[in-house]
Amino acid sequence: MNRYIERVFIDDQYQYGGMLKKDLSEAKKTFYDNAVKVLAETGADHVVYCHIEYSEDGEIKSAHFYSRLPMDEKTFDERTRTIPGTDYIGAVQKKAVERRVPLMVVTNINIHKRTFEGVSDLTKSDNAITSKYYASNKYAVSYDMEGYEHNPIVRCFRTKKEAEQYVDELKGENK
Repeated sequence: MNRYIERVFIDDQYQYGGMLKKDLSEAKKTFYDNAVKVLAETGADHVVYCHIEYSEDGEIKSAHFYSRLPMDEKTFDERTRTIPGTDYIGAVQKKAVERRVPLMVVTNINIHKRTFEGVSDLTKSDNAITSKYYASNKYAVSYDMEGYEHNPIVRCFRTKKEAEQYVDELKGENK
């Protein structure tokens, strides 16, 4: 497991030296707080503050942070749909701020040690906790997201520490 994110960009400028993965949550929180201010200043529908790209094996390929990226609804839909390979887009939404509710309400967060009792063919087993698929990922985080019809959501990790960091990120997003 790589503890380092080599490809880090702030406002599309490459950051030489990258970032430790353990610092990712703090960076996301900092840019989120700034995005809330930008939203209030501009009255935009959305302000994107980050997007995190993941590889097929779940490793972070790159982290992009934005200090000022307000968008209207149409632009947000167009641009976020076309970002290739992105698993996470961090944005503050005007409607959510006006209603004073979080963008993502997450409940039932659990860390599981994967059992690998199932089959290795992903098409024959849709249970990430028991499947032999991605056997290098020893832990899984499951959670429910309000308004999402395919609950629970399960994401696999190589170590318990990575799973715990993801849980911390989920809880931070849920404040």
